[in-house]
Amino acid sequence: MSHIIFIIKSVKSTFDVALGIESNPWLYAGVLICVLTPLAWVRNIATFSFTFMIGNIIILITFFVVCTFCFTVIAEQDGLGPDLHVFNPDNWLLTAGFFVYCFEGIGIVMPIMQTCDSP
Repeated sequence: MSHIIFIIKSVKSTFDVALGIESNPWLYAGVLICVLTPLAWVRNIATFSFTFMIGNIIILITFFVVCTFCFTVIAEQDGLGPDLHVFNPDNWLLTAGFFVYCFEGIGIVMPIMQTCDSP
């Protein structure tokens, strides 16, 4: 459920900023339900392997764009900044939990399915 709420809020904020309006989140929820419901009926997850590869390529491109932007800004301001700390020892466990939550999914589901008696 939290994934769906995240997607709705992200798409809403993107459209609101791009179009300069304040839209209704229920509109995006309806569209998302219309897209996700037929996808939930698919029995063979291997049919999504092509789109999974496209998603990985898009993530890789995004990673390089963000890294290039960050390194450019760091080079322009001669360092990270006076109040920026690389490691926060007070809240590092929250970050570890967030990473586990973000990266769960297909990388865990597929190996588990392969080890089951009837995948």
